[in-house]
Amino acid sequence: MHGNADGAPLLIVLAGDAGLTALKEVISMVGLPMFILVFIMMFVLYRGLSHEEIREVWVGSPARQS
Repeated sequence: MHGNADGAPLLIVLAGDAGLTALKEVISMVGLPMFILVFIMMFVLYRGLSHEEIREVWVGSPARQS
């Protein structure tokens, strides 16, 4: 896993400005789908939690027995 962290600085040093441009493009191509995925998950989580039948939540108290 340590080898992956060495690739970006090496790309910048060896390729110069072209390496920096390539690195920016790779970050955008990887980051955009991840952002979309997390953004959609935010709405799905809200929708799922809104369907729960919870009247109140007490932080720090034990769970109620039914």
